[in-house]
Amino acid sequence: MACNIFVKSQAPRWISWQPLVPPFCMLNTDGSRLQEIGLARASGLVQDHLGAFIQGFSVNIGLVSIFLAELWGCREGLILCRHRGLKHLVVEMDSSSAMQVINGLKEHDSLVAVLV
Repeated sequence: MACNIFVKSQAPRWISWQPLVPPFCMLNTDGSRLQEIGLARASGLVQDHLGAFIQGFSVNIGLVSIFLAELWGCREGLILCRHRGLKHLVVEMDSSSAMQVINGLKEHDSLVAVLV
């Protein structure tokens, strides 16, 4: 069986991690969804300004869209940080649509308003 693989060639780009300025911490969240059955979950982690692990979380959400799972992950992460007394945060997530809604740059419906 023949297999063709096409790789788009790009110039290498060096990416490096830079420590945050204290007292900032990093909250990194993600949502996921099993496409076949629609079950979603959200997870994330919190790191201190040097990148050391503080705490992580993972929660089963139920039958929701990937967009809502992404928002739910951010919400859960922010709640976790509030309970730990962390007030200075840099939040990272891979959903530009969710970030636009959180930052007020994109309209949302009433269901999303519960999470934002």
